[in-house]
Amino acid sequence: MKHRLLLLIATASAALAACDKDPETATPTTPDASFLPLQTGNYWVYRQYRIDGRTGVATATNILDSCFISKDTLIRGQRYYKLVRPVLYSVIPDNRIVRDSLHYLVDHHGRRLFSSQDATNILDTEYSTLNQAGRTDTVVRMVSRMMPQDTTISTAAGTFTVKKHRKTHIFYPSIFPGYQPRVLHTRYAKDVGIVTEMLPFYAADPDYTERRLIRYRVQ
Repeated sequence: MKHRLLLLIATASAALAACDKDPETATPTTPDASFLPLQTGNYWVYRQYRIDGRTGVATATNILDSCFISKDTLIRGQRYYKLVRPVLYSVIPDNRIVRDSLHYLVDHHGRRLFSSQDATNILDTEYSTLNQAGRTDTVVRMVSRMMPQDTTISTAAGTFTVKKHRKTHIFYPSIFPGYQPRVLHTRYAKDVGIVTEMLPFYAADPDYTERRLIRYRVQ
């Protein structure tokens, strides 16, 4: 139960509620298509891979994920786009409401999800807590930042130069003694979007699931 709860906690940090406030009149803006092209109708299709946490060997599965931009909406005078993503483990919706802000990708809560230029500062820090025995304990601290070096990666969709986002999960020993930090990487390519993305995990399972781009259409 504790491990399952941790999955839900870790995944919930990425699960954002959709905003359906459609203004009658919206001021047109030009979205930045650098590393996540934001235009209604854009889509990306991925194949899931199972990655052995001990050896790093990746095995393809028959599971395909589709992500797409379904609409735009105006929030506090800023135009955002709804990125529809698969429901994780048939439990947690993972839609995101995002916009470009200078070189950052931000959500409608103001959280920074990506930067094409800032590899120095921490983008975001989250804490998850667990109530047990009448007290609240910190379960995990999640720290997100960009990596300084671009890398090259190949998938079924092609070969891309990518910027890598890293999210480190640091478990608190009072709750999970002996657990080491777990790291999730998401790779973005210019004028393409997300090329690979490691998905939330069960704490007791050393393996990972990663989706890799197989085809896409962006405007």
